[in-house]
Amino acid sequence: MREFARLTLVLILMSSLFLPSGCGREGSVEKPVSTSAKSVNVDIVGRGLHGPCGAVFVKGDYAYVGAGGCLLILDIAEPNSPSLLGKIYTPGLIQRIELKGNHLYLADGEDGLR
Repeated sequence: MREFARLTLVLILMSSLFLPSGCGREGSVEKPVSTSAKSVNVDIVGRGLHGPCGAVFVKGDYAYVGAGGCLLILDIAEPNSPSLLGKIYTPGLIQRIELKGNHLYLADGEDGLR
């Protein structure tokens, strides 16, 4: 019984290492991080699009955001008020986004390349 409790504790601690961090979660730290005297403060202009953010790709006035199992396409021409142009649900968690020509490629976690 004692071995079972120890194993359970180890599994819980190890699983917490793999939890995704949230993007725009309530209670997030909103203080600018300073790494040098020349650092610039950053203002947060929005939050909480869809879930944990795994990837972001920006090209021109468009941002492609992997938010959990959803690709969000945003018009960021006005950075203080980005607008959602569309979203595509995927079976996996989007980890990387690349744009080549007119094709957008997603590394969709265990579900592979899309």
